[in-house]
Amino acid sequence: MTKRQLIDSYTRGDLDRRGFIRGLTALGVGAAAAATYAVQFGPSAAASPSTGFVMNARQQGTTTDEDYGTAITLESDEQGIQLAYSELAATASLLAAGLAEFTAADFTNAGFPDDTFDLLTTIQQQIADQLDALESLGIGTPTAGATAASAAAPATPQEFLDALATQLDQQSSALAAIAPALEDGAARQTVTNIGFVTARQAATVHMLVGSDPIPSAFEEPALP
Repeated sequence: MTKRQLIDSYTRGDLDRRGFIRGLTALGVGAAAAATYAVQFGPSAAASPSTGFVMNARQQGTTTDEDYGTAITLESDEQGIQLAYSELAATASLLAAGLAEFTAADFTNAGFPDDTFDLLTTIQQQIADQLDALESLGIGTPTAGATAASAAAPATPQEFLDALATQLDQQSSALAAIAPALEDGAARQTVTNIGFVTARQAATVHMLVGSDPIPSAFEEPALP
């Protein structure tokens, strides 16, 4: 079974958490990374309609500083929120440019699944909700300097999706680095939740372009 098939089976509920982790490790994914992916792609990773992306506090007894690890040191939570917002804004700008340039028929004619445009529109709305969630924290309200300039649309649907996959990988790495460095519990949980959804978004786009749905970016927290 390939990584893509494992993800599909796990997200559908056909494969349990233990089977998913065992399958990934058999394909060469490290045990710690496989356990992380089990959380990222598991049912609890999706934001619920009632609570959105914001959680008021970390769940006691289920998450520790050791679980998060250490990636970077922030000068303040405000800096972390600004960095996270900037990454999401860059992705939103790229998506807006691509969806304005290409129609659903363009993606279908280029050999992509018929629902590609709808999937990308869903990701666009999710990112808009994520940006709202960061703003609602009231920590480091994003300024003009934190928003991305309008992105130039790639020449073809393939180039657009390749660029989007790369940007989502970068966003995943950045959020994985930022989340453990935040001191405020609500901010840390919110960025972590956004990171979970970003991982799914990245995997979706990677599967569309036929590349590895679990790229190394998820294993290497880093700021761009």
